[in-house]
Amino acid sequence: MPDSSGKIVGVPVFKQNTDEVKAATILYNFESKKGEISGIVTRQGEGYILGDTVIKTAGDDYFIKSGRYTTCDAEEPHFYIKSDKLKVIKNKQVVTGPANLYIEGIPTPLAIPFGFFPNKRAEVQV
Repeated sequence: MPDSSGKIVGVPVFKQNTDEVKAATILYNFESKKGEISGIVTRQGEGYILGDTVIKTAGDDYFIKSGRYTTCDAEEPHFYIKSDKLKVIKNKQVVTGPANLYIEGIPTPLAIPFGFFPNKRAEVQV
């Protein structure tokens, strides 16, 4: 929420089992166990995923729109693979649609039609 000066203070935190998610906004239905998250940064196995809009399914899978996958732990990653569509399958893998490699925010000509990244350990951190 904004404080008296208009600066945003604190972010919503959602905990379920061993998962913890911090994001700009979180909408969650406790009955269906589905949710919508915006402005998320998560750690999935050896990499990090940043996403603008995230849909969480009841099966603990995540669908991410405008997502970035990286192994860089900087707040603003130096390099990442950007895709309009990502799917995170808990304890299995991260799957992307068509994607480009970005270095320092600049797209490179290196593109892939799809990607599979291992997700051995589902650990969510910010």
